Amino acid sequence: MVSSLCVAIGMSSWFEQLGEFVAPSPEKGKQGKSVNAPNQFAAESLVDCSRVFVKNDSYGGAGAFATCNIRNGELVEKGIVRRLTNVDGNENPYVFTWSDVVPSPTWAVGSGCSTFYNTAAEDKANTHMKRIYDEDRFEIYATKEIAAGEELLHVYKSKKWRQCFKPLNDDAATSSSSEAVNVSEKKEETAPLVTGEPMEESSALAEPAEASTPAAPSAGQKDTLLNAFFDAPVKVAKAD
Repeated sequence: MVSSLCVAIGMSSWFEQLGEFVAPSPEKGKQGKSVNAPNQFAAESLVDCSRVFVKNDSYGGAGAFATCNIRNGELVEKGIVRRLTNVDGNENPYVFTWSDVVPSPTWAVGSGCSTFYNTAAEDKANTHMKRIYDEDRFEIYATKEIAAGEELLHVYKSKKWRQCFKPLNDDAATSSSSEAVNVSEKKEETAPLVTGEPMEESSALAEPAEASTPAAPSAGQKDTLLNAFFDAPVKVAKAD
């Protein structure tokens, strides 16, 4: 019995010493590290995508979404890239253009959630990626107010010329053409009637015009007509 008590006291002392390294429960209120405390190394981290999560998107793939409300101009995500060799970004859509040369001679893969951002038109995009080439890192900033749960979209730097993005450009062109047609049709459908004085009906349609009586030919005209009549050859239809 005494030995069991000694063991219990020893274990209790050991747990108290362990408590210096393990976060205590909130109920006890002891001093020590909290598992929920902000990471003191976050500022030093090269990668931070804590404001982004990835889930299935509406296009049949995966997309990046905001975990919280993000204000215009705030940092959404930061990370690093690794330059790739033996990769052609014209065929592989999952790599970043890592230069300002067109076509790009350098391709890279990004950390965190950066690979999963879908593209959009300029007016639909809500983020922008800043590329720091000489340090092989990037920063993504909000260009609009972003609500928690909203999809994060940015314009692909190389969307206009990379072969693998051609379907995106074709779809955009088709969509623009359809919108133009729809706008034209709507304009025709909603074209206002020309206002002003009502057009009077044509007298030719309202009442039949009276037949005009030709003027009687003069004596000289009569002689000319008679001479032409008798001098003209007469054509007689023949029966077979």
